[in-house]
Amino acid sequence: MREKIVLIQLPSPWLINDRDLPLMGVLYLAASLRFEGIEVQVADLVGVPEDKWLIPDADVYGVSLVSAQAPIAKRVIQHIRARTRRKVEIIVGGPHVSALPAWSLKHLDADYAFVGESDEAIVEFMYNGPSEKVDGLHGYASKFPRVPAGKIVCPARDLVDMWSFHNVGINRYVTDGVRYEGYLQTGRGCPFDCAFCAQAAITGRAVRYLSDEHLHTELDVLLKDYECDLIYIEDDTFNINKKRVHHLCENVFPQHKFKWHCLCRADTMDQALADVLASAGCQNVTFGFETGSDKMLKRMDKCETMEEAWSAIRCVKNAGMGIRGQMIVGFPGEDVATIAETKRFIETAPVDKWGFHAFVPLPGTQVWRNPTKFGFPEIDVDSEDFAAGFHTIGKPGEWAKVWGDAARVRAWLTELRELADMRNIYEYGVTEAEARKEIAQCKLTSS
Repeated sequence: MREKIVLIQLPSPWLINDRDLPLMGVLYLAASLRFEGIEVQVADLVGVPEDKWLIPDADVYGVSLVSAQAPIAKRVIQHIRARTRRKVEIIVGGPHVSALPAWSLKHLDADYAFVGESDEAIVEFMYNGPSEKVDGLHGYASKFPRVPAGKIVCPARDLVDMWSFHNVGINRYVTDGVRYEGYLQTGRGCPFDCAFCAQAAITGRAVRYLSDEHLHTELDVLLKDYECDLIYIEDDTFNINKKRVHHLCENVFPQHKFKWHCLCRADTMDQALADVLASAGCQNVTFGFETGSDKMLKRMDKCETMEEAWSAIRCVKNAGMGIRGQMIVGFPGEDVATIAETKRFIETAPVDKWGFHAFVPLPGTQVWRNPTKFGFPEIDVDSEDFAAGFHTIGKPGEWAKVWGDAARVRAWLTELRELADMRNIYEYGVTEAEARKEIAQCKLTSS
């Protein structure tokens, strides 16, 4: 048996503040390990300069990463190898590894790559090492191991400085007087396979829901121990199962009386659902509208229409809640006409905040798996180092790498941000003068 493991939370330096959102996956793994009696620590490198990295000694190290973190993960592993005199084992996992396990083993200098959810697989590995019994270990198991909901343990929030993550950041627009925002998962997975999203590569389009007992425990921790005045329900799509949502809003959430917000799909929103969300304390609903064009929705395999988007907006507004709309700019097939439709949507829709993202061909997405279907160029995976271009937003004044016709996509992004004006979510929290300076800078750098 391996005696100790250190799980590593990586920085996300392209974000305005990478302590805005805790890396809950690592904390779920830590909880599963600790529950089974295995010594585990979390090395929290989020927001920490490279020369200040402190990584404890262990037998095994686990690094979870998204594609944009691949270069950082490589440097962390090099750091571990350089400072550790004895032989250690290094596991990599997370969305990037689930999509590209072979690349991850070859380029990150890792010993093992875990594919999919690893709550149980990592425990088995620590006890018995690599074997055919370890679900999720690359080369030994099925591609989509799914952890039964009843075996998901409450995340080990105490292993990091959770207070610093709970300090409300970009979501403080949701409601007044918020100090601390907590993060709650009521279910895992999404049954859809939108062409721009890599979720299917991680969970295999399966959905599971956590028990009422589990949710009561977590809400008590968040509301009482961490004094959170706002909860973000971080399910991929909260309203897929309407019966489940009605149950939570009528029987579980009212016992705790808290304010919260969530991410929903437009096509599964109706007035009864919006009303029950509001009655249970929901303050704001985020929709991934992605575009204002039915043509682009079809190309994205979103399985929604603009008619459904408008219906969802009416339902949520009738219920008295706020709306945030997330948009993707530059998806293959985007043109002047589709951007014009998106501009009209932004001008006329009563949406309170907008978030604009440049399209990125994330590993595991349909575009990555079948680029010719979308008229997208093949990517030489083996030579790709993921050092640039695999995040969809940049800090104010910075541009992420833009795929396709960069100048045109940047111009479109700038037009839409300017159109949204102070409704642009990434301008929230700065003064109007600062926001307008940022808009002007974006216009300058996109020309």
